[in-house]
Amino acid sequence: LCKFVIQFLHCSKSIALNSTVQTNQVTNQKVRFQPKKDYLIAYVLGATNLLMLVVLIINPLFNKSFGIAEIIISLTCFLPLVLLMFDIYKRTYYEVKNGVLTCRSSVFVKRIPVDKIASIVKSNSPIVGWRLALAQKGLIITYNRFDEVYISPENVQEFCAYLKQLNPNIRIQLY
Repeated sequence: LCKFVIQFLHCSKSIALNSTVQTNQVTNQKVRFQPKKDYLIAYVLGATNLLMLVVLIINPLFNKSFGIAEIIISLTCFLPLVLLMFDIYKRTYYEVKNGVLTCRSSVFVKRIPVDKIASIVKSNSPIVGWRLALAQKGLIITYNRFDEVYISPENVQEFCAYLKQLNPNIRIQLY
């Protein structure tokens, strides 16, 4: 019985995905995919922000020559970085609209025409052209022959199926 229920849910999910994809192609609505967020990335971003704030608070306590001007200068240096890291964590997503895949991570944006995508390969390589991901394991999208972007959608299967429907020539390796 459990096996039957799982198969039924899997089939209904794929049918729902296919109908959603067809509807979205016709209406040119945008389809947004949320990123997978690793705890490690969250800890690194949080620890970096905390370290910057601790340095900003502790330095004036131990350095008597540290005046109000230095505090203002430090704030103008550290505060934008803290806000940027928080924004990266909150505003990272992948969106497909009008045949263009938009990968956004805060102010960093990469737009890729879906028909230019050659392959999607599962990877955890830290060395890739653009890295717009919040997880260690993700996908390398190769487009325009040699260009690459590293992303980490939360639902890899759904993301790949959607792009494959828009461009059947995409080679996908998710092993």
